[in-house]
Amino acid sequence: GICQEKIKVPTTRDTWAKPSEVFLKDSQIEDILGDTVLYLSPEIKNKDFVKAIGVKTKLDTGTVLSYLDELPQKKDELSKKKSDSEKILKICQKLYDYLNHSIQTEKIKKHFHSS
Repeated sequence: GICQEKIKVPTTRDTWAKPSEVFLKDSQIEDILGDTVLYLSPEIKNKDFVKAIGVKTKLDTGTVLSYLDELPQKKDELSKKKSDSEKILKICQKLYDYLNHSIQTEKIKKHFHSS
C-alpha cells in the first residue's frame, strides 16, 4: 500500500531500502540467493508484521522469476571478479532447480486433485 512506498527498513549491509527489496533471513533464501540480496536487520521474529510492511519472507515462483528478470541489471554490481560470475552461475542453477521443483510439485498436486 501507500505506507510501503514511503518507508525504508535497515538492512544487513548497513543501508536502508524499500521493504519490497529486502528479505527476511531464512535458510532456504540464504542457501539459494546467498549475499546477493538485502536482508532485514535486525531480524524481526514477528513474520506477520514483516509481511505486513512488505518484506519478502519466503521464496516463491514470482520472487524467483523477478530475481532472474532483474539479474542482467545486477550483473555489473555482482560480477566484480571471476569468482563472482561463478557464484552467479551457481545461484542461477539453484533458482532454476527451485522453479523446476515447484513446477513438478504443482503438476503432481493438479494430477491428484483432478482424479
